[in-house]
Amino acid sequence: MQKRVKYYAFVFLLAFTACKKDDDISDPYGYIPPTDDRTELTLDSIYMYANEIWLWNTALPGYDAFSPRKYTTESDLASYRNCLFNLLQYARRDNGTPYEQPVGSNRLKYSYMEVSGSGSSDQLAAVSLEGIGDDYGFEVGQYVSGDVRLLYVNPGSVAHHAGFKRGDRILRINGVEITTTGVVRTLIGQSEINLEAISPDGMTKTASLRKGPYSSNGVLKNKVIESSGQKLGYLALARFANVHGLEEDLENIFQTFAVQSVETLVVDLRYNTGGYVKVVETLGNLMAPSTLNGKTMYAEHFNQTMQQGKATILKNQPYYGADGKPVTIQGRPATYHDVDYSTTRNTRTFQKTGNFQSLKKVYFIVSGNTASASEMLIQIFRPYVDVKIVGMTTYGKPVGFFGVNVDKYTVYFSSFHIRNGDGEGDYYDGIIPDIPATDDIGYDFGDVREASLSVVLSDISGTSASLRSKALPKAVQTEETGYRVSGFKGVVEDRVQWRKE
Repeated sequence: MQKRVKYYAFVFLLAFTACKKDDDISDPYGYIPPTDDRTELTLDSIYMYANEIWLWNTALPGYDAFSPRKYTTESDLASYRNCLFNLLQYARRDNGTPYEQPVGSNRLKYSYMEVSGSGSSDQLAAVSLEGIGDDYGFEVGQYVSGDVRLLYVNPGSVAHHAGFKRGDRILRINGVEITTTGVVRTLIGQSEINLEAISPDGMTKTASLRKGPYSSNGVLKNKVIESSGQKLGYLALARFANVHGLEEDLENIFQTFAVQSVETLVVDLRYNTGGYVKVVETLGNLMAPSTLNGKTMYAEHFNQTMQQGKATILKNQPYYGADGKPVTIQGRPATYHDVDYSTTRNTRTFQKTGNFQSLKKVYFIVSGNTASASEMLIQIFRPYVDVKIVGMTTYGKPVGFFGVNVDKYTVYFSSFHIRNGDGEGDYYDGIIPDIPATDDIGYDFGDVREASLSVVLSDISGTSASLRSKALPKAVQTEETGYRVSGFKGVVEDRVQWRKE
């Protein structure tokens, strides 16, 4: 039986000095000049870890050619991020662009580095991958000039309990008229606000909200929609969170779909930036018919150094279980070097769960925020089911990672490439929609008047898209990737197979 222990090092790991090895481990980096400078040691460590566990490690230059210690001119974290940024520009795709594309000043599209345990985010409604938030629970977007709407409201948050929904127009916060998202972001810095809004149907809402902790499973909306003589199962999911109760909630949702004889699913992932692989599997196995049992769902491909067990630097990374305690193997502490990174041991198959057996077609509503784990869900069905993508080109992140600790920082190197049952997985530029549609924040999730869902219903009925989807405000129509939401974009694997000695 597969052991389920902690694979993703988001919990605190023991700090270590990378150049210090156990006496019985040969040092492959003995040629590196010794130093007692902590910053230089950390810069060296970034290079050494990339040299062994980064997905495209064979493209890296030698130590002397790259000279990581030259990145010591800024504050520590800034120096480390600058080093990481420049180091990971060497691997290039056939079109000449780096796999690790820059998405800003010293920011990479995939890999990143942070202070261990910080989990930093600049969202208004920042919920962790464990489903925990501590804010008002809503995100905003500029609909048209002078018109700010709620992009989404996290279930379980104070805004949710007060009855606010996606599509509500914010009128005032603390008596200040709201015309731009910048004004909102300034005012929500307070611990308590008075929020006035109006729904798309003209209902006014006023409530005093106080920031506070809450648990949110990420299910934004679920319902059965009747259209053109068919019953559609609609599910909007914000993230693949590792939160208690989510699996049961999803099971209940799909039980309802089964009872209602739903044959077509509409899965709305427009703000889903990623999460845990095991939650993707849970949802995938609930969606899939039993005819897919035993067929390849996906495979994780690590670099050859890791697959062959030669990433010896991982002996410096203690392995912790889900309870935060060290895991032991044969009476000794386990490390990440004990994990089997072979493709064979990291290939998963469909294992049907639940009573929903009638899936014939699935529509995925997406945007530029749809990333990593959510793209993975789309890909696993493409070889076997009639899939249509509606919306805007997705983020494009077919890689995953786990964290390695370097001193008091955690580095997330792109470490494995995800491929589906047909071996497909090169969507580095994103998944292009079959049917373009705008992200219409004028209505709530699941509202048939909302542009993207309207396009889905039009495709099902065989009619042209609704007039609404053709006549959205210019501010919405000119968006190429949809409203951007910040925060974690990734796919996290927290289960392992131990390497056989």
